[in-house]
Amino acid sequence: MLSPKLSIFRERKHPFLRTLVICPQRLPIPTSRLEHGDGNQKYIIVSGLVPLLSDPAQAKMVVVMMKRLPTYLEVEARMSQTLSVITAVAYSRDPFPTSKPGNLDARREKLEQEVVDAMLKAVSMTQLSLKQLHQDIWRELWTTGFGISHSMADGAVNGNQINATMYYVLSQTAAPMHFAHASEKEKAESTAQLAYSEGCYGGHPTL
Repeated sequence: MLSPKLSIFRERKHPFLRTLVICPQRLPIPTSRLEHGDGNQKYIIVSGLVPLLSDPAQAKMVVVMMKRLPTYLEVEARMSQTLSVITAVAYSRDPFPTSKPGNLDARREKLEQEVVDAMLKAVSMTQLSLKQLHQDIWRELWTTGFGISHSMADGAVNGNQINATMYYVLSQTAAPMHFAHASEKEKAESTAQLAYSEGCYGGHPTL
């Protein structure tokens, strides 16, 4: 277990002190074994309740699963070691009151099964394939169908600002039609919503 402490000095501006306390983990961490292309691997599954920032009296259950890291790692001189760790996270959709959480074991079992299924699907692909799929979806989301020329006028809104705004909005918004676990009905509903024309752009003045 690693317990970091950070001390910032009021008298001195630049230096700060980091104290790391390393000790054996006292509490057992639940583990699960999965059979996939890399053999019989150990994974850590951790669960807990996370209160909502908007309402601390409400909470969601979160389950995290990741591959157990090696106990020790040896790195030879002038060499390096790279660890790529896939982490699966699942959380309850609807919050519940912390005073009356209901059947937590049932919630936990359902979410644990979700992360196990997600992890099995992820490790069945190569890391290159996962990254390529991620890039392909972003490329599809990024396609707008129109472009504007660069304006030198003062205060003009140009492509870099529009693209930055689009990226901020898209990165904070889910894309249900691209979810691997989405049903055909859910994908069709998402497509219909995207195809609906609200008449936002009626000509050059609105652009």
